[in-house]
Amino acid sequence: MIISGDYMTGKVTIDKDFVIRQGEGEYYRIFVDENITSLRQKMHADDIARLEAAMAQMGKLDVNAIAVRMTMRGEEYHWILMILSYSVLEEKGSRLIDVSLQDIVPVWSDGGKEKTHISADEDPGTGLLNKRAVTEYAKDLIDLGRSGCNVTIAIIDIDDFKTINDTYGHSFGDEVLIKVAEIIQTAIGDKGVAGRIGGDEMFIVLKDMKSRDEIRLILKEIRTNIEWAYKNGEYSDLVTTCSIGCATYPADADNFADLFNVADKLLYLAKEKGKNRYIIYEEEVHGQYVRGTGEAQERVKDVLKYNKLGMVLEIMDGFAFGDQFTLKDICEKIGPCFELENISVYTGPDWKRQAMWGIFKDEELQIPYIDNPEYLECFDRYNIFAINSLQSIKPRCRQLYDTLASQKISASVHYLIGTADKPVGLITFNKSKLAKKWANWDIDWLCILAHMIKRRIFGKEY
Repeated sequence: MIISGDYMTGKVTIDKDFVIRQGEGEYYRIFVDENITSLRQKMHADDIARLEAAMAQMGKLDVNAIAVRMTMRGEEYHWILMILSYSVLEEKGSRLIDVSLQDIVPVWSDGGKEKTHISADEDPGTGLLNKRAVTEYAKDLIDLGRSGCNVTIAIIDIDDFKTINDTYGHSFGDEVLIKVAEIIQTAIGDKGVAGRIGGDEMFIVLKDMKSRDEIRLILKEIRTNIEWAYKNGEYSDLVTTCSIGCATYPADADNFADLFNVADKLLYLAKEKGKNRYIIYEEEVHGQYVRGTGEAQERVKDVLKYNKLGMVLEIMDGFAFGDQFTLKDICEKIGPCFELENISVYTGPDWKRQAMWGIFKDEELQIPYIDNPEYLECFDRYNIFAINSLQSIKPRCRQLYDTLASQKISASVHYLIGTADKPVGLITFNKSKLAKKWANWDIDWLCILAHMIKRRIFGKEY
């Protein structure tokens, strides 16, 4: 589709019934000249309900984007990109809505027959927003953000996508793009929007994320599910991974162009570091690299170890001085510190989860292997079973292998509560990155933390 750069724009402020209260720009002048007092008079009948639904969502969103058809120049309909945001104006106690309008492309021929078309804000290959729509959305959020909200963007690139096309064909490459788009859309849910900005580059915009850990969970879910997308089935030999660069307004840049530049440079840094990873901007680590004045700083293992020690001591203090932390609090502290994808705490005899943290949903992490003797004999004298490779456990306990593979877990530390003859609880710390291994000191730390969780659940009984 060829879209002309010569399109009209405008802005109107409307009430809940679409009545125009004020405006500016070319569209507003046309409305005034034609005595148009309501957007309903211009809109295609089939799109009115869609705009009503978009306005109803404004209780949850401060900005929303929608494409509708409006009649222009006689009977000719055009696709119009509308960006909705709350107005500073109120009327009878109700907030009005500002609507930015941008003329995209006509959808009716001169003969009155409808042309085959794609929604003006939709990417035809993936169903995500197209580059124009997703970047306009991000820019509008940042403009809105000048009054207080933060905006996180991430650029996602499929690693070695050309090799996938060359090996499996372009038709299959298109299927990979669709699958990746679905993974991204599922991961962000209602926390933001996703678009496609290039051949195999996707772009997500998240609003008002509460913490770096919340951002990290979403990016981990995307990276993990892309890596595991074809591990089972006909294309099990296919390796699909992605690299991600991420930055947040206003902490990392004060405008969209600079924010995009930061995320873009971090994307290339992720590629340089070996791909299949995400990088979230940190000034002290990435500042010189982004500005082109130096290299990205490497994290020192001792610093990470110190941070883990501090976290462990904090949890120990919480245990020693009463019920300062819930199980959920403890899991939320452990997970990001050890770069985990999931923590689950199970208790018998029904083996329901007492607590969990991470990107995997409740129904996805059952433990059918808990009564399997082949599994129970894998624990050492400290009741720890560290799994660094799925292939290594396949001959020892096939049921465990099949379960972890289906759950996209590639490395796991299991802590058994009770004995192999009489298990009463299980704590699992899980990773999904295929190349990730456990450091010996991490296993030791997790053993200590699991022991404290056990005491919280069972006291001194076990």
